Amino acid sequence: MRRRKANADRKRVAGFRQAFGVMRPYQAVLWWALLIGICAAGISTIQPIFVSRVVDEFSGGITIGLPMLIVCLLIVGAGLTGMKELLIERAGERFAYDTRVALVELIYNLPIPRLEKHDRADIVSRVTSDVTAARMLLTSGIIDLAVGGATVIVSVVMMATIDPLLLSLALVAVLVVAIAVYKLGEKARPIGLSMQDSIGTLAGHLSRAIGSIKTIRAARATKAEGLGAQEQAAAVRRAGLEAANLRAIIQATTGVAVQLLIVVVVGIGALRVSVGAVSTGDLAAFIMYLMLIVTPITMMATIVSTLGEAFGALSRILELQREPIEDPGPDQEAAAAVRPRLDSPALEFDTVSFAYSLTRASNQPVALTLDNVSFAAAPGAVTALVGPSGAGKTTVFSLIERFYDVTEGTIRIHGRDMGSMSRDEVRSRVAYVDQDAAALSGTIRDNLRLNAPSADDETCAQALWKVGLLAEHEQAREVLDRSVGELGSRLSGGERQRLAFARAILSQAEILLLDEVTSHLDGRNESAIQDVMRSGDDQTVLVIAHRLSTIADADRIILFDEGRIRDAGTHRELLGRSELYLSLARTQFITSDPD
Repeated sequence: MRRRKANADRKRVAGFRQAFGVMRPYQAVLWWALLIGICAAGISTIQPIFVSRVVDEFSGGITIGLPMLIVCLLIVGAGLTGMKELLIERAGERFAYDTRVALVELIYNLPIPRLEKHDRADIVSRVTSDVTAARMLLTSGIIDLAVGGATVIVSVVMMATIDPLLLSLALVAVLVVAIAVYKLGEKARPIGLSMQDSIGTLAGHLSRAIGSIKTIRAARATKAEGLGAQEQAAAVRRAGLEAANLRAIIQATTGVAVQLLIVVVVGIGALRVSVGAVSTGDLAAFIMYLMLIVTPITMMATIVSTLGEAFGALSRILELQREPIEDPGPDQEAAAAVRPRLDSPALEFDTVSFAYSLTRASNQPVALTLDNVSFAAAPGAVTALVGPSGAGKTTVFSLIERFYDVTEGTIRIHGRDMGSMSRDEVRSRVAYVDQDAAALSGTIRDNLRLNAPSADDETCAQALWKVGLLAEHEQAREVLDRSVGELGSRLSGGERQRLAFARAILSQAEILLLDEVTSHLDGRNESAIQDVMRSGDDQTVLVIAHRLSTIADADRIILFDEGRIRDAGTHRELLGRSELYLSLARTQFITSDPD
Protein backbone atom coordinates (compact mmCIF):
# COMPACT_ATOMS: atom_id res chain seq x y z
CA MET A 1 0.00 0.00 0.00
CA ARG A 2 2.80 2.44 0.93
CA ARG A 3 4.63 1.57 -2.29
CA ARG A 4 1.49 2.30 -4.32
CA LYS A 5 1.09 5.65 -2.54
CA ALA A 6 4.74 6.50 -3.17
CA ASN A 7 4.29 5.77 -6.88
CA ALA A 8 1.20 7.98 -6.98
CA ASP A 9 3.13 10.80 -5.26
CA ARG A 10 5.90 10.53 -7.86
CA LYS A 11 3.32 10.94 -10.63
CA ARG A 12 1.87 14.05 -8.95
CA VAL A 13 5.12 15.70 -7.92
CA ALA A 14 6.32 18.69 -9.90
CA GLY A 15 9.85 19.03 -11.29
CA PHE A 16 12.11 21.56 -12.91
CA ARG A 17 9.94 21.74 -16.06
CA GLN A 18 6.93 22.88 -14.04
CA ALA A 19 9.13 25.21 -11.98
CA PHE A 20 10.45 26.92 -15.11
CA GLY A 21 6.85 27.30 -16.27
CA VAL A 22 5.76 29.24 -13.17
CA MET A 23 8.91 31.38 -13.38
CA ARG A 24 8.20 32.53 -16.92
CA PRO A 25 6.34 35.75 -15.93
CA TYR A 26 9.39 36.81 -13.88
CA GLN A 27 12.05 35.74 -16.35
CA ALA A 28 13.27 39.29 -17.10
CA VAL A 29 14.09 39.98 -13.45
CA LEU A 30 15.52 36.50 -12.97
CA TRP A 31 17.76 36.85 -16.03
CA TRP A 32 19.10 40.11 -14.60
CA ALA A 33 19.65 38.39 -11.24
CA LEU A 34 21.45 35.54 -13.00
CA LEU A 35 23.64 37.95 -14.99
CA ILE A 36 24.54 39.95 -11.88
CA GLY A 37 25.19 36.74 -9.99
CA ILE A 38 27.51 35.49 -12.71
CA CYS A 39 29.37 38.81 -12.64
CA ALA A 40 29.78 38.46 -8.87
CA ALA A 41 31.00 34.90 -9.37
CA GLY A 42 33.42 36.13 -12.04
CA ILE A 43 34.88 38.61 -9.59
CA SER A 44 35.27 35.82 -7.05
CA THR A 45 37.21 33.73 -9.57
CA ILE A 46 39.59 36.63 -10.30
CA GLN A 47 40.60 37.08 -6.68
CA PRO A 48 42.74 33.88 -6.41
CA ILE A 49 44.95 35.14 -9.26
CA PHE A 50 45.93 38.25 -7.31
CA VAL A 51 46.23 36.30 -4.05
CA SER A 52 48.67 33.97 -5.85
CA ARG A 53 50.79 36.95 -6.89
CA VAL A 54 50.78 38.33 -3.35
CA VAL A 55 51.96 34.99 -1.95
CA ASP A 56 54.68 34.54 -4.58
CA GLU A 57 55.92 38.13 -4.15
CA PHE A 58 55.79 38.05 -0.35
CA SER A 59 59.55 37.47 0.13
CA GLY A 60 60.43 40.41 -2.11
CA GLY A 61 58.03 42.86 -0.46
CA ILE A 62 54.36 43.61 -1.24
CA THR A 63 53.16 46.70 -3.00
CA ILE A 64 50.01 48.34 -1.64
CA GLY A 65 48.28 48.07 -5.02
CA LEU A 66 47.49 44.35 -5.02
CA PRO A 67 45.94 44.20 -1.52
CA MET A 68 43.86 47.31 -2.29
CA LEU A 69 42.71 45.71 -5.55
CA ILE A 70 41.68 42.53 -3.71
CA VAL A 71 39.72 44.60 -1.17
CA CYS A 72 37.98 46.51 -3.99
CA LEU A 73 37.07 43.23 -5.68
CA LEU A 74 35.60 41.95 -2.42
CA ILE A 75 33.49 45.09 -2.00
CA VAL A 76 32.25 45.05 -5.61
CA GLY A 77 31.50 41.32 -5.39
CA ALA A 78 29.54 41.81 -2.17
CA GLY A 79 27.56 44.68 -3.74
CA LEU A 80 26.66 42.58 -6.80
CA THR A 81 25.66 39.65 -4.61
CA GLY A 82 23.40 41.97 -2.61
CA MET A 83 21.77 43.26 -5.82
CA LYS A 84 21.22 39.69 -7.00
CA GLU A 85 19.58 38.70 -3.71
CA LEU A 86 17.37 41.81 -3.77
CA LEU A 87 16.13 41.03 -7.29
CA ILE A 88 15.48 37.40 -6.38
CA GLU A 89 13.63 38.30 -3.17
CA ARG A 90 11.46 40.85 -4.98
CA ALA A 91 10.69 38.31 -7.70
CA GLY A 92 9.80 35.81 -4.98
CA GLU A 93 7.38 38.24 -3.37
CA ARG A 94 5.79 38.98 -6.75
CA PHE A 95 5.42 35.25 -7.38
CA ALA A 96 3.81 34.72 -3.97
CA TYR A 97 1.40 37.64 -4.45
CA ASP A 98 0.45 36.75 -8.04
CA THR A 99 -0.01 33.08 -7.18
CA ARG A 100 -2.19 33.82 -4.17
CA VAL A 101 -4.33 36.28 -6.15
CA ALA A 102 -4.77 33.72 -8.94
CA LEU A 103 -5.64 30.95 -6.47
CA VAL A 104 -8.14 33.12 -4.61
CA GLU A 105 -9.85 34.07 -7.88
CA LEU A 106 -9.87 30.40 -8.90
CA ILE A 107 -11.34 29.25 -5.59
CA TYR A 108 -14.14 31.82 -5.75
CA ASN A 109 -15.02 30.59 -9.24
CA LEU A 110 -14.72 26.82 -8.79
CA PRO A 111 -17.87 24.88 -9.63
CA ILE A 112 -19.73 23.94 -6.46
CA PRO A 113 -19.28 20.15 -7.03
CA ARG A 114 -15.51 20.66 -7.42
CA LEU A 115 -15.32 22.88 -4.36
CA GLU A 116 -17.21 20.36 -2.24
CA LYS A 117 -14.69 17.60 -2.95
CA HIS A 118 -11.86 19.58 -1.30
CA ASP A 119 -11.44 20.15 2.41
CA ARG A 120 -11.71 23.88 3.14
CA ALA A 121 -8.63 24.04 5.35
CA ASP A 122 -6.60 22.10 2.80
CA ILE A 123 -7.50 24.70 0.17
CA VAL A 124 -6.47 27.47 2.56
CA SER A 125 -3.13 25.77 3.24
CA ARG A 126 -2.42 25.71 -0.51
CA VAL A 127 -2.92 29.47 -0.68
CA THR A 128 -0.85 30.17 2.43
CA SER A 129 1.85 27.67 3.46
CA ASP A 130 2.23 25.98 0.05
CA VAL A 131 2.82 29.28 -1.74
CA THR A 132 5.39 30.24 0.91
CA ALA A 133 7.21 26.94 0.40
CA ALA A 134 7.04 27.16 -3.41
CA ARG A 135 8.51 30.67 -3.20
CA MET A 136 11.81 29.04 -2.25
CA LEU A 137 12.16 27.90 -5.87
CA LEU A 138 12.97 31.51 -6.72
CA THR A 139 14.56 32.84 -3.56
CA SER A 140 16.91 30.01 -2.61
CA GLY A 141 16.82 27.56 -5.45
CA ILE A 142 17.30 27.54 -9.17
CA ILE A 143 19.11 30.89 -9.63
CA ASP A 144 21.60 30.01 -6.91
CA LEU A 145 22.19 26.64 -8.56
CA ALA A 146 22.78 28.35 -11.92
CA VAL A 147 25.22 30.88 -10.45
CA GLY A 148 26.96 28.12 -8.55
CA GLY A 149 27.25 26.12 -11.78
CA ALA A 150 28.85 29.10 -13.56
CA THR A 151 31.28 29.50 -10.67
CA VAL A 152 32.26 25.85 -10.89
CA ILE A 153 32.87 26.04 -14.65
CA VAL A 154 35.12 29.11 -14.44
CA SER A 155 36.96 27.71 -11.43
CA VAL A 156 37.61 24.40 -13.22
CA VAL A 157 39.06 26.24 -16.21
CA MET A 158 41.36 28.29 -13.97
CA MET A 159 42.40 25.20 -11.98
CA ALA A 160 43.28 23.43 -15.24
CA THR A 161 45.76 26.20 -16.04
CA ILE A 162 47.42 25.76 -12.62
CA ASP A 163 47.73 21.97 -12.26
CA PRO A 164 45.78 19.43 -14.38
CA LEU A 165 46.79 16.56 -12.06
CA LEU A 166 45.32 18.15 -8.95
CA LEU A 167 42.27 19.12 -10.99
CA SER A 168 41.63 15.54 -12.12
CA LEU A 169 41.71 14.33 -8.50
CA ALA A 170 39.36 17.11 -7.42
CA LEU A 171 36.92 16.53 -10.29
CA VAL A 172 36.55 12.82 -9.58
CA ALA A 173 35.60 13.55 -5.97
CA VAL A 174 33.30 16.42 -6.94
CA LEU A 175 31.45 14.36 -9.56
CA VAL A 176 30.89 11.50 -7.10
CA VAL A 177 29.45 13.91 -4.54
CA ALA A 178 27.29 15.71 -7.13
CA ILE A 179 25.80 12.44 -8.40
CA ALA A 180 25.10 11.26 -4.85
CA VAL A 181 23.39 14.55 -3.97
CA TYR A 182 21.30 14.47 -7.16
CA LYS A 183 20.10 10.92 -6.50
CA LEU A 184 19.22 11.74 -2.92
CA GLY A 185 17.48 14.91 -4.12
CA GLU A 186 15.15 12.87 -6.34
CA LYS A 187 13.85 11.16 -3.20
CA ALA A 188 13.23 14.54 -1.54
CA ARG A 189 10.43 15.57 -3.93
CA PRO A 190 7.82 12.88 -3.08
CA ILE A 191 8.74 13.22 0.60
CA GLY A 192 8.14 16.97 0.38
CA LEU A 193 4.77 16.40 -1.33
CA SER A 194 3.78 13.87 1.33
CA MET A 195 4.65 16.34 4.08
CA GLN A 196 2.64 19.19 2.49
CA ASP A 197 -0.34 16.84 1.98
CA SER A 198 -0.13 15.77 5.63
CA ILE A 199 -0.04 19.40 6.77
CA GLY A 200 -3.15 20.13 4.65
CA THR A 201 -4.98 17.13 6.14
CA LEU A 202 -4.08 18.20 9.67
CA ALA A 203 -5.35 21.73 8.94
CA GLY A 204 -8.62 20.26 7.64
CA HIS A 205 -9.07 18.11 10.75
CA LEU A 206 -8.48 21.05 13.09
CA SER A 207 -10.75 23.34 11.07
CA ARG A 208 -13.60 20.83 11.28
CA ALA A 209 -13.04 20.32 15.01
CA ILE A 210 -12.86 24.04 15.87
CA GLY A 211 -16.01 24.71 13.84
CA SER A 212 -17.86 22.02 15.83
CA ILE A 213 -16.15 22.49 19.20
CA LYS A 214 -19.40 22.93 21.14
CA THR A 215 -20.81 19.72 19.69
CA ILE A 216 -17.57 17.86 20.41
CA ARG A 217 -17.46 19.00 24.02
CA ALA A 218 -21.16 18.36 24.59
CA ALA A 219 -20.69 14.82 23.25
CA ARG A 220 -17.63 14.36 25.49
CA ALA A 221 -15.65 13.53 22.35
CA THR A 222 -12.78 15.93 23.04
CA LYS A 223 -10.31 13.12 23.73
CA ALA A 224 -11.32 11.09 20.67
CA GLU A 225 -11.11 14.12 18.38
CA GLY A 226 -7.81 15.09 19.96
CA LEU A 227 -6.44 11.62 19.25
CA GLY A 228 -7.55 12.01 15.64
CA ALA A 229 -5.65 15.30 15.39
CA GLN A 230 -2.63 13.66 17.02
CA GLU A 231 -2.70 10.93 14.37
CA GLN A 232 -2.62 13.57 11.65
CA ALA A 233 0.20 15.38 13.47
CA ALA A 234 2.05 12.06 13.65
CA ALA A 235 1.70 11.72 9.88
CA VAL A 236 3.27 15.17 9.49
CA ARG A 237 6.03 14.14 11.90
CA ARG A 238 6.74 10.93 9.96
CA ALA A 239 7.04 12.87 6.70
CA GLY A 240 9.16 15.49 8.46
CA LEU A 241 11.46 12.84 9.91
CA GLU A 242 11.91 11.28 6.48
CA ALA A 243 12.86 14.70 5.12
CA ALA A 244 15.16 15.34 8.11
CA ASN A 245 16.88 11.97 7.69
CA LEU A 246 17.42 12.68 4.02
CA ARG A 247 18.82 16.16 4.77
CA ALA A 248 21.15 14.66 7.37
CA ILE A 249 22.43 12.06 4.89
CA ILE A 250 22.98 14.72 2.23
CA GLN A 251 24.77 17.08 4.62
CA ALA A 252 26.92 14.30 6.11
CA THR A 253 27.84 12.98 2.66
CA THR A 254 28.88 16.37 1.33
CA GLY A 255 30.62 17.38 4.56
CA VAL A 256 32.81 14.28 4.74
CA ALA A 257 33.55 14.35 1.02
CA VAL A 258 34.54 18.03 1.10
CA GLN A 259 36.85 17.56 4.06
CA LEU A 260 38.53 14.53 2.49
CA LEU A 261 38.90 16.42 -0.77
CA ILE A 262 40.60 19.38 0.92
CA VAL A 263 42.97 17.10 2.87
CA VAL A 264 43.95 15.18 -0.26
CA VAL A 265 44.43 18.32 -2.37
CA VAL A 266 46.51 20.06 0.32
CA GLY A 267 48.63 16.96 0.88
CA ILE A 268 49.31 16.24 -2.78
CA GLY A 269 49.66 19.97 -3.49
CA ALA A 270 52.36 20.24 -0.83
CA LEU A 271 54.25 17.41 -2.50
CA ARG A 272 53.87 19.15 -5.86
CA VAL A 273 55.29 22.35 -4.35
CA SER A 274 58.23 20.47 -2.84
CA VAL A 275 59.27 19.07 -6.22
CA GLY A 276 58.80 22.42 -7.93
CA ALA A 277 55.79 21.40 -10.07
CA VAL A 278 53.76 24.36 -8.78
CA SER A 279 54.57 27.43 -6.73
CA THR A 280 53.23 28.19 -3.27
CA GLY A 281 51.12 30.97 -4.75
CA ASP A 282 49.69 28.59 -7.35
CA LEU A 283 48.75 26.11 -4.62
CA ALA A 284 47.08 28.90 -2.63
CA ALA A 285 45.13 29.94 -5.72
CA PHE A 286 44.19 26.31 -6.45
CA ILE A 287 42.86 25.84 -2.92
CA MET A 288 40.83 29.06 -3.24
CA TYR A 289 39.34 27.80 -6.52
CA LEU A 290 38.65 24.48 -4.83
CA MET A 291 36.71 26.31 -2.11
CA LEU A 292 34.78 28.16 -4.81
CA ILE A 293 33.79 24.74 -6.18
CA VAL A 294 33.09 23.24 -2.78
CA THR A 295 30.81 26.11 -1.71
CA PRO A 296 28.25 25.57 -4.54
CA ILE A 297 28.33 21.82 -3.92
CA THR A 298 27.60 22.28 -0.22
CA MET A 299 24.98 24.85 -1.12
CA MET A 300 23.52 22.43 -3.66
CA ALA A 301 23.09 19.84 -0.91
CA THR A 302 21.10 22.34 1.17
CA ILE A 303 19.11 23.59 -1.80
CA VAL A 304 18.25 20.09 -3.04
CA SER A 305 16.85 19.09 0.35
CA THR A 306 14.93 22.40 0.51
CA LEU A 307 13.63 22.04 -3.04
CA GLY A 308 11.96 18.76 -2.08
CA GLU A 309 9.49 20.68 0.07
CA ALA A 310 9.23 23.46 -2.55
CA PHE A 311 8.45 21.00 -5.37
CA GLY A 312 5.89 19.25 -3.16
CA ALA A 313 4.18 22.57 -2.45
CA LEU A 314 4.27 23.52 -6.15
CA SER A 315 2.65 20.18 -7.01
CA ARG A 316 -0.30 20.96 -4.75
CA ILE A 317 -0.64 24.48 -6.17
CA LEU A 318 -0.61 23.21 -9.76
CA GLU A 319 -3.10 20.47 -8.86
CA LEU A 320 -5.55 23.12 -7.67
CA GLN A 321 -4.87 25.36 -10.67
CA ARG A 322 -5.80 22.51 -13.02
CA GLU A 323 -9.33 22.53 -11.66
CA PRO A 324 -11.80 24.01 -14.19
CA ILE A 325 -13.66 27.17 -13.21
CA GLU A 326 -17.42 27.49 -13.28
CA ASP A 327 -18.77 28.05 -16.79
CA PRO A 328 -20.23 31.57 -16.74
CA GLY A 329 -22.76 30.64 -19.41
CA PRO A 330 -23.81 32.60 -22.52
CA ASP A 331 -22.68 36.17 -23.07
CA GLN A 332 -24.72 38.35 -20.73
CA GLU A 333 -25.45 41.10 -23.26
CA ALA A 334 -26.58 38.65 -25.92
CA ALA A 335 -28.72 36.77 -23.44
CA ALA A 336 -30.28 39.98 -22.12
CA ALA A 337 -31.36 40.87 -25.64
CA VAL A 338 -33.96 38.08 -25.42
CA ARG A 339 -37.05 39.68 -23.92
CA PRO A 340 -38.97 37.80 -21.22
CA ARG A 341 -42.57 36.81 -21.81
CA LEU A 342 -44.74 38.86 -19.49
CA ASP A 343 -47.58 36.30 -19.55
CA SER A 344 -45.34 33.40 -18.47
CA PRO A 345 -44.74 32.05 -14.94
CA ALA A 346 -42.02 33.73 -12.93
CA LEU A 347 -40.35 30.32 -12.57
CA GLU A 348 -41.07 27.07 -14.33
CA PHE A 349 -39.63 23.55 -14.09
CA ASP A 350 -40.35 21.51 -17.23
CA THR A 351 -39.72 17.74 -16.82
CA VAL A 352 -36.49 18.36 -14.89
CA SER A 353 -34.37 15.43 -13.74
CA PHE A 354 -31.09 15.69 -11.89
CA ALA A 355 -28.40 13.41 -10.44
CA TYR A 356 -25.46 14.63 -8.38
CA SER A 357 -23.21 11.97 -9.94
CA LEU A 358 -23.37 10.78 -13.54
CA THR A 359 -20.83 7.98 -12.98
CA ARG A 360 -22.14 4.64 -14.15
CA ALA A 361 -19.62 2.34 -12.48
CA SER A 362 -20.18 -1.42 -12.90
CA ASN A 363 -23.23 -0.75 -15.09
CA GLN A 364 -25.15 0.52 -12.06
CA PRO A 365 -27.95 2.99 -12.87
CA VAL A 366 -27.61 6.57 -11.71
CA ALA A 367 -29.78 7.47 -8.72
CA LEU A 368 -31.82 10.56 -9.62
CA THR A 369 -32.25 13.15 -6.89
CA LEU A 370 -35.03 14.77 -8.93
CA ASP A 371 -37.09 12.70 -11.34
CA ASN A 372 -39.30 14.31 -14.01
CA VAL A 373 -40.23 17.36 -11.90
CA SER A 374 -42.61 19.93 -13.41
CA PHE A 375 -44.21 22.91 -11.68
CA ALA A 376 -44.71 26.66 -12.13
CA ALA A 377 -44.59 29.58 -9.71
CA ALA A 378 -46.83 32.51 -10.58
CA PRO A 379 -45.41 36.06 -10.43
CA GLY A 380 -45.84 37.63 -6.99
CA ALA A 381 -47.11 34.41 -5.44
CA VAL A 382 -45.77 32.42 -2.51
CA THR A 383 -45.05 28.83 -3.51
CA ALA A 384 -44.04 26.36 -0.80
CA LEU A 385 -42.07 23.14 -1.23
CA VAL A 386 -42.73 20.55 1.47
CA GLY A 387 -41.97 16.90 2.01
CA PRO A 388 -39.85 14.54 4.08
CA SER A 389 -36.11 15.15 4.50
CA GLY A 390 -34.12 14.11 1.43
CA ALA A 391 -37.10 14.55 -0.90
CA GLY A 392 -35.14 16.92 -3.21
CA LYS A 393 -36.43 20.32 -2.09
CA THR A 394 -33.03 21.95 -1.47
CA THR A 395 -31.77 20.48 -4.74
CA VAL A 396 -34.51 22.45 -6.52
CA PHE A 397 -33.09 25.66 -5.04
CA SER A 398 -29.53 24.68 -6.00
CA LEU A 399 -30.64 24.20 -9.61
CA ILE A 400 -32.44 27.56 -9.64
CA GLU A 401 -29.22 29.25 -8.42
CA ARG A 402 -27.31 27.25 -11.06
CA PHE A 403 -24.93 25.77 -8.51
CA TYR A 404 -25.58 22.67 -10.61
CA ASP A 405 -26.98 22.20 -14.12
CA VAL A 406 -29.98 20.01 -14.82
CA THR A 407 -29.39 16.50 -16.14
CA GLU A 408 -32.56 16.59 -18.24
CA GLY A 409 -35.38 19.06 -18.81
CA THR A 410 -35.59 22.86 -18.72
CA ILE A 411 -35.89 25.58 -16.10
CA ARG A 412 -37.37 28.91 -17.26
CA ILE A 413 -37.47 32.35 -15.68
CA HIS A 414 -40.30 34.43 -17.16
CA GLY A 415 -40.36 32.13 -20.18
CA ARG A 416 -36.61 32.25 -20.85
CA ASP A 417 -34.60 29.07 -20.75
CA MET A 418 -32.25 29.49 -17.82
CA GLY A 419 -29.56 27.62 -19.75
CA SER A 420 -29.48 30.50 -22.25
CA MET A 421 -28.77 32.99 -19.46
CA SER A 422 -25.42 33.67 -17.86
CA ARG A 423 -25.02 32.49 -14.28
CA ASP A 424 -24.43 36.06 -13.20
CA GLU A 425 -27.75 37.19 -14.70
CA VAL A 426 -29.62 34.32 -13.06
CA ARG A 427 -28.14 35.12 -9.66
CA SER A 428 -28.87 38.82 -10.07
CA ARG A 429 -32.57 37.94 -10.42
CA VAL A 430 -32.68 35.37 -7.62
CA ALA A 431 -31.93 35.87 -3.90
CA TYR A 432 -31.20 32.75 -1.87
CA VAL A 433 -31.37 32.32 1.91
CA ASP A 434 -30.06 28.84 2.66
CA GLN A 435 -30.85 26.75 5.71
CA ASP A 436 -27.38 27.24 7.22
CA ALA A 437 -27.83 31.05 7.11
CA ALA A 438 -24.08 31.62 7.20
CA ALA A 439 -22.83 35.05 8.24
CA LEU A 440 -19.50 36.33 7.00
CA SER A 441 -16.94 37.63 9.49
CA GLY A 442 -17.29 41.39 9.86
CA THR A 443 -20.08 43.73 10.89
CA ILE A 444 -23.81 43.48 10.32
CA ARG A 445 -23.42 46.28 7.76
CA ASP A 446 -20.79 44.24 5.86
CA ASN A 447 -23.16 41.29 5.67
CA LEU A 448 -26.09 43.37 4.49
CA ARG A 449 -24.06 45.02 1.73
CA LEU A 450 -22.73 41.72 0.40
CA ASN A 451 -25.04 41.80 -2.62
CA ALA A 452 -26.12 45.44 -2.29
CA PRO A 453 -22.84 47.37 -1.91
CA SER A 454 -24.46 50.74 -2.61
CA ALA A 455 -27.08 50.42 0.14
CA ASP A 456 -26.88 53.30 2.64
CA ASP A 457 -27.35 52.97 6.40
CA GLU A 458 -30.99 54.05 6.27
CA THR A 459 -31.87 51.36 3.74
CA CYS A 460 -29.96 48.75 5.74
CA ALA A 461 -31.75 49.82 8.92
CA GLN A 462 -35.17 49.44 7.23
CA ALA A 463 -34.30 45.88 6.23
CA LEU A 464 -33.21 45.07 9.79
CA TRP A 465 -36.41 46.58 11.19
CA LYS A 466 -38.56 44.46 8.87
CA VAL A 467 -37.01 41.22 10.12
CA GLY A 468 -37.00 42.25 13.77
CA LEU A 469 -33.25 42.81 14.21
CA LEU A 470 -33.62 46.50 14.98
CA ALA A 471 -35.82 47.68 17.85
CA GLU A 472 -37.29 51.17 18.01
CA HIS A 473 -35.12 52.14 20.98
CA GLU A 474 -31.85 51.03 19.32
CA GLN A 475 -29.53 53.26 17.32
CA ALA A 476 -29.19 51.98 13.76
CA ARG A 477 -25.50 52.85 13.48
CA GLU A 478 -24.64 50.91 16.65
CA VAL A 479 -26.45 47.82 15.39
CA LEU A 480 -24.90 48.08 11.92
CA ASP A 481 -21.41 48.43 13.45
CA ARG A 482 -21.86 45.36 15.62
CA SER A 483 -19.42 42.53 14.85
CA VAL A 484 -21.01 39.17 14.04
CA GLY A 485 -17.89 37.16 14.92
CA GLU A 486 -16.35 34.38 12.86
CA LEU A 487 -19.12 32.81 10.73
CA GLY A 488 -21.69 34.68 12.84
CA SER A 489 -20.59 33.09 16.14
CA ARG A 490 -21.81 36.15 18.11
CA LEU A 491 -25.34 35.77 16.73
CA SER A 492 -27.95 33.21 17.66
CA GLY A 493 -29.26 30.83 15.00
CA GLY A 494 -32.43 32.89 14.67
CA GLU A 495 -30.49 36.14 14.34
CA ARG A 496 -28.32 34.64 11.58
CA GLN A 497 -31.46 33.55 9.72
CA ARG A 498 -33.05 36.98 10.00
CA LEU A 499 -29.81 38.70 8.96
CA ALA A 500 -29.66 36.49 5.87
CA PHE A 501 -33.31 37.30 5.14
CA ALA A 502 -32.62 41.05 5.50
CA ARG A 503 -29.73 40.70 3.06
CA ALA A 504 -32.06 39.02 0.56
CA ILE A 505 -34.59 41.86 0.96
CA LEU A 506 -31.90 44.42 0.12
CA SER A 507 -31.02 42.58 -3.10
CA GLN A 508 -34.46 43.48 -4.57
CA ALA A 509 -34.35 40.25 -6.59
CA GLU A 510 -37.39 39.16 -8.60
CA ILE A 511 -37.39 35.68 -7.06
CA LEU A 512 -36.74 34.97 -3.39
CA LEU A 513 -35.69 31.45 -2.29
CA LEU A 514 -36.11 30.74 1.41
CA ASP A 515 -34.77 27.42 2.69
CA GLU A 516 -35.91 26.68 6.26
CA VAL A 517 -35.74 30.38 7.02
CA THR A 518 -37.89 30.07 10.18
CA SER A 519 -36.43 26.89 11.65
CA HIS A 520 -34.68 28.78 14.50
CA LEU A 521 -37.35 31.43 15.08
CA ASP A 522 -39.95 31.76 17.81
CA GLY A 523 -43.63 32.31 16.99
CA ARG A 524 -43.43 36.13 17.04
CA ASN A 525 -40.45 36.35 14.72
CA GLU A 526 -41.88 33.65 12.47
CA SER A 527 -45.02 35.74 12.09
CA ALA A 528 -42.89 38.80 11.22
CA ILE A 529 -41.08 36.86 8.52
CA GLN A 530 -44.41 35.66 7.09
CA ASP A 531 -45.61 39.28 6.91
CA VAL A 532 -42.46 40.27 4.99
CA MET A 533 -42.94 37.32 2.61
CA ARG A 534 -46.42 38.59 1.86
CA SER A 535 -45.50 42.29 1.60
CA GLY A 536 -43.62 42.15 -1.72
CA ASP A 537 -46.34 42.19 -4.38
CA ASP A 538 -43.87 42.03 -7.27
CA GLN A 539 -41.57 39.46 -5.67
CA THR A 540 -42.07 35.77 -6.28
CA VAL A 541 -41.30 33.70 -3.19
CA LEU A 542 -40.40 30.01 -3.03
CA VAL A 543 -40.08 28.69 0.50
CA ILE A 544 -38.99 25.35 1.93
CA ALA A 545 -40.18 24.59 5.45
CA HIS A 546 -40.65 21.54 7.63
CA ARG A 547 -42.72 23.72 9.93
CA LEU A 548 -46.00 23.80 8.05
CA SER A 549 -47.17 26.78 10.11
CA THR A 550 -44.73 28.85 8.05
CA ILE A 551 -46.34 27.97 4.72
CA ALA A 552 -49.90 27.00 5.59
CA ASP A 553 -51.28 30.14 3.91
CA ALA A 554 -49.03 29.90 0.81
CA ASP A 555 -50.73 30.41 -2.57
CA ARG A 556 -49.59 26.96 -3.66
CA ILE A 557 -47.92 24.06 -1.85
CA ILE A 558 -45.96 21.45 -3.81
CA LEU A 559 -45.49 18.11 -2.06
CA PHE A 560 -42.22 16.29 -2.78
CA ASP A 561 -41.24 12.72 -1.92
CA GLU A 562 -38.26 10.69 -3.17
CA GLY A 563 -37.40 13.26 -5.83
CA ARG A 564 -40.89 13.38 -7.36
CA ILE A 565 -43.88 15.71 -7.03
CA ARG A 566 -46.63 13.73 -5.33
CA ASP A 567 -49.28 16.46 -5.19
CA ALA A 568 -49.85 20.22 -5.33
CA GLY A 569 -52.53 22.58 -4.10
CA THR A 570 -53.46 24.79 -1.17
CA HIS A 571 -53.13 23.74 2.45
CA ARG A 572 -56.87 22.92 2.66
CA GLU A 573 -56.84 20.96 -0.60
CA LEU A 574 -53.87 18.84 0.39
CA LEU A 575 -55.31 18.11 3.83
CA GLY A 576 -58.41 16.73 2.12
CA ARG A 577 -56.72 14.45 -0.44
CA SER A 578 -53.09 13.68 0.43
CA GLU A 579 -52.29 11.08 3.10
CA LEU A 580 -48.60 12.09 3.06
CA TYR A 581 -49.39 15.77 3.63
CA LEU A 582 -51.96 14.92 6.28
CA SER A 583 -49.38 12.83 8.15
CA LEU A 584 -46.89 15.73 8.01
CA ALA A 585 -49.57 18.11 9.30
CA ARG A 586 -50.67 15.76 12.11
CA THR A 587 -47.13 15.55 13.48
CA GLN A 588 -47.25 19.34 13.90
CA PHE A 589 -50.91 19.52 14.99
CA ILE A 590 -51.85 21.56 11.92
CA THR A 591 -54.92 19.80 10.56
CA SER A 592 -57.24 22.74 10.01
CA ASP A 593 -57.50 25.65 7.61
CA PRO A 594 -55.27 28.53 8.80
CA ASP A 595 -58.12 30.93 8.14
